Amino acid sequence: MTTLYSIGHSNLSIQTFLEVLDAFEIQLVVDVRSAPFSRFAPHFNRAELEHALSQHHLEYRYAGDFLGGRPSDASLYRNGVIPSERHEFLQAVDYERVAQTASFRRGIDRLIDLAKNSTTTVLCSEENPRECHRHYLIERNLGERANMLHIRTSKSDVRIERLLESEVQHRLL
Repeated sequence: MTTLYSIGHSNLSIQTFLEVLDAFEIQLVVDVRSAPFSRFAPHFNRAELEHALSQHHLEYRYAGDFLGGRPSDASLYRNGVIPSERHEFLQAVDYERVAQTASFRRGIDRLIDLAKNSTTTVLCSEENPRECHRHYLIERNLGERANMLHIRTSKSDVRIERLLESEVQHRLL
């Protein structure tokens, strides 16, 4: 089975982020943020991040249009309205409906194909995958074709979580 990683950049420094990627031998970062920008950590803005990754000999791909957690189609929201507040998206998006769209299915197929050829992580901004579409949308729709391991970062350690199986493995840097 293909293994995919996931990571949320949160407020990490770019140096720490790159060190974490190195620790897990990541070769490819697939950005699944619908809006690939950060007000609080501008080094994670799409252009800056892509440049930093290339300088570190890592590949970057943007897939937020297909695998993002904030669809632009209002019919993919539970009440048919796109929320104005960022924190409301996780509850407002109808992920079951999103998962049935042709563009999402193509995005998942492409993600799995990429992960077969290189050690790949899916990137979003939220550190905790339990509060992110990486788990609720992407991981839950990988089926038997891929396994997702979530890289968690804190001040004291870096660890891997397997949410679907409630298994946690610690790995210190």
